[in-house]
Amino acid sequence: MYDLLALAINAFAVAYRNNDGTKAELRRLGLEVERMLFRKRREREERKQQDYEDAERAESRRRRRACRRRC
Repeated sequence: MYDLLALAINAFAVAYRNNDGTKAELRRLGLEVERMLFRKRREREERKQQDYEDAERAESRRRRRACRRRC
């Protein structure tokens, strides 16, 4: 979804590149969209890493409990 928004803004910028004010504003909007996309991607990667670490801790706890029951 965000990638489509970035493409739409870039297409709009190309269509109106002769108007300097509009071009500058669209460039600014494009940069904001790029930052937003980067931030969302980073947050998604951090969440994925956190989920992985949580799963590892849960698996470790499960193994310790299973070992205690057997030992």
